[in-house]
Amino acid sequence: MVKSLTRRQVLRLGVLAGVGAVAAACSKEVEVTRVVEKEVTIEVVKEVTKLVEKGAKKQVQLGRCFIENELPMDTLIGQYNALAEREQDNVEISCVSGWKGYTDAVLVEMMSSGEEIPWSAGACLTPFLELGNAVQMGTVQPFDPYFSTSQYAAYADILFGDDLLESARKDVSYDDQIYGFPLQADLVPWVWNKSLWAKAGFTEKPATLDQAIENMVEIQNVIGPDGGFAFAPETNLFRGMMSVHQAYSTSDKLYTDEGLINFEDEGFLQAMEWYKQTIDKKLVPKGWEDESADYEALFGRQLTATFISMHGRGSRGAMIWGFENLGMGPLPIGNAAIQTAGMMFWFTTAGLYKAAPYPQEAVDFYLWAFQPENSTMGNKFFDSGKLAAWKSYYDKWVDATDVSVNWALELKKGLENSTPPPVTPWFSAEMSVFQPLFVKFLQGEGTAEATGKAIAEGVQAEIAKSSS
Repeated sequence: MVKSLTRRQVLRLGVLAGVGAVAAACSKEVEVTRVVEKEVTIEVVKEVTKLVEKGAKKQVQLGRCFIENELPMDTLIGQYNALAEREQDNVEISCVSGWKGYTDAVLVEMMSSGEEIPWSAGACLTPFLELGNAVQMGTVQPFDPYFSTSQYAAYADILFGDDLLESARKDVSYDDQIYGFPLQADLVPWVWNKSLWAKAGFTEKPATLDQAIENMVEIQNVIGPDGGFAFAPETNLFRGMMSVHQAYSTSDKLYTDEGLINFEDEGFLQAMEWYKQTIDKKLVPKGWEDESADYEALFGRQLTATFISMHGRGSRGAMIWGFENLGMGPLPIGNAAIQTAGMMFWFTTAGLYKAAPYPQEAVDFYLWAFQPENSTMGNKFFDSGKLAAWKSYYDKWVDATDVSVNWALELKKGLENSTPPPVTPWFSAEMSVFQPLFVKFLQGEGTAEATGKAIAEGVQAEIAKSSS
């Protein structure tokens, strides 16, 4: 549920959201200059129109993000521009820096003043962080109206029909429409180094989180403090807790009717208690409380046996010490009612500007680039450590016998059972309130019940402050 805001509050949200938005890390500022002629005749305007009709290229600009460095987007753009269809539609796709993110207050002012927006789409809309605010600001529009009118409508029928994972559909949608074209997923799964677990005699992932604690205590005793640590919590404790919560609670209990995290849910409190055991039993490295521990480096050096963290960190560690020793998958369950635990996840998506100059042309490109038969994309997708939104990608492009990519099949099981955060403008407020109170709890201050209540009340206070 997205609460209605005033224009002043919307601009304030834009400033706040822009600080944490993923897009901000991937772009640099450039000036956009408008040249306004004070006297323009009707004849000149008609002449320009004729030039476009005679074959001037439609310059479709897509905002450049980190994704272009990890997927063959630039190669795909070159291939797309060379297709015979481009002789008919006069479209030229380019990927540019300097674009404005969807929650950037400057973008809101550009749109409200009627200034022309030069970009059609950008590749770094993260739904759980930005979509709620972007919808409030009126900077994005849904993709759906452009699917049926696309020259690649057949690809839209595949990509956004039964082939789309339901968890992905929920993550990229608002009000039953697609607002983000899913480019790749990040998950926060159970990641372990099989060789370190084997030192303590364990060859399988534990079935439950209680068993995991017991096993990790034994692992810590075997490897000793000089040999590393049995467990490393996610550097961002909030993300880790979101995954552990889904190991304890069914999807109907994860969020409130307002779309907020259910901080007082019994499963959330159990997840807090489980996390605290890893601290109390001294299974974790120093620096867990202030994000100063470099867990990825410790994992790469085989000094951490297990962590709950972004799956890309696991695959990068395995590049050093061997994929045959990498285990990644859904968390062990904390609740017998759950057969396969879900986890915290989010898709990096392409968003479509509400004032996009060429929305149809941008949608056409994404449909063509990501259709499952596109071998340029498929051959590189899982090799780059990515996870796809479409079932057929796993069937077609993952070799089950190849340890360098078959981890994706286990993660798909978790992704299918995961529940994304509802679209809300308040996700950043939830994160900021949660972290300091949770750290105090892990350090021994207060009970889980009291901490959960304090977090929930703190979030409501932040909402009231922003709404006043």
